[in-house]
Amino acid sequence: MEPKPQLDPKTNKTLYYLLTFGRSKESLPTTPDGFYNLDNLLQSPLFKPKKPTPNEIVASDLASLYELKTENEAHYIRIKQNSPVNNNPLSSSEIPLCIYRTNVDTWKHIKKEGIKAISGDFIPFITSYETPSHALLDTLIEINAQKAIEDGMEFYKGEDGVIYSKGKNGEIPAEYFVKASITIKGKLQEVDIKEREKKEGASYKEQKEKEKELEKQRQEEEIMGFAVDDIKGNHFKYICVLDFEAQCDENEKLKVQEIIEFPVVVIDVEQREIVETFHHYIKPTSYPQLFPFCTDLTGITQDKVENAKTLPEVLEELGQFLEEKEILKGSFCFMTCGDWDLAICLRKETQIKSLPVKSYLKRWINIKKVYPMPPDCAEKKYGMVGLLKLSHLELIGRHHSGIDDAMNIARVAIYLLKKDFKFVKSMVNSVTY
Repeated sequence: MEPKPQLDPKTNKTLYYLLTFGRSKESLPTTPDGFYNLDNLLQSPLFKPKKPTPNEIVASDLASLYELKTENEAHYIRIKQNSPVNNNPLSSSEIPLCIYRTNVDTWKHIKKEGIKAISGDFIPFITSYETPSHALLDTLIEINAQKAIEDGMEFYKGEDGVIYSKGKNGEIPAEYFVKASITIKGKLQEVDIKEREKKEGASYKEQKEKEKELEKQRQEEEIMGFAVDDIKGNHFKYICVLDFEAQCDENEKLKVQEIIEFPVVVIDVEQREIVETFHHYIKPTSYPQLFPFCTDLTGITQDKVENAKTLPEVLEELGQFLEEKEILKGSFCFMTCGDWDLAICLRKETQIKSLPVKSYLKRWINIKKVYPMPPDCAEKKYGMVGLLKLSHLELIGRHHSGIDDAMNIARVAIYLLKKDFKFVKSMVNSVTY
């Protein structure tokens, strides 16, 4: 079967704009179920210089973004509609990241007026930074889900893993934006969300120079093998399993959950075995005294952290460890069981304390997301203990001991490697800050 033809990029962007942000500005009528008459839509003067015909739209490959229908020989179109399957609102702790996908043209409007639900439907969000797979979705906007929930907005999880929300009265205002990143030359670059318009008189040449400077800065910061797009080949020489334990309390919500145990277990992918370990307890500085709940959960006692090194010192020693063991010379990636460790825990603590973080700690594989679940498996969501069970392995050590958990996650990864499972570049999640 021959692939369907693609619309030219300008036509596609105009169509996407009219069906999303521009629908209200252009006063376009819709059917009760949110469809637009395609013939009327194509009369918009925004389609320049050549207006596509309804038949060209219908014949093109639009399945990933739009829904089409025909009634009485008239064609109708709308953005794909999605709804959550779980009616129980999520807590902020269940949303590691909340990211809205759009394009750079629509971003110019969104940064002023916020994100709006389409025809009363839910707004979809992904939960990790990923290289945009579609030219129309080249811009990622991170939302402060915790603040939104505190202000009464509700978020739900769909069966596909997507997060959905109707926001506040059908929209999420720009005040909830944390940051935005735009794809420049195939790389996500953070932009200033406070900037409303380019400075008057700023030329196209000046803008391009700014983009070049951003690209140069990114290249200087990245060490070969750390950035997803810079990983050599498609596979890894080493997998570095990481599992933090952090300061916590049963009743008090802490301003920062400080890392108190920092273990890394290194797997040689070709040998399919553990070859190195890195392990430190860390002295917390914001909440120096461990809470009883934390000690009960992790088994970490005050004497283990009292004279331990601080997080900046351990981060420095990790870099030395990776260099001494020549792990930096090969292609490698960190692995976690969940996104919390690197997407939330390390990111928030280092931002609050203004600590620099190497790029290799902003890239990881979440083994929960890539583990090949059996087709008859009724349970969709597994933690580490569940993955051990699926892998026919017993839990070794203490659950919520960082080093023991890292070892157990490594055992699951090795189990998959021995089954000829491949951990590849496309599985890598990333976060920018």
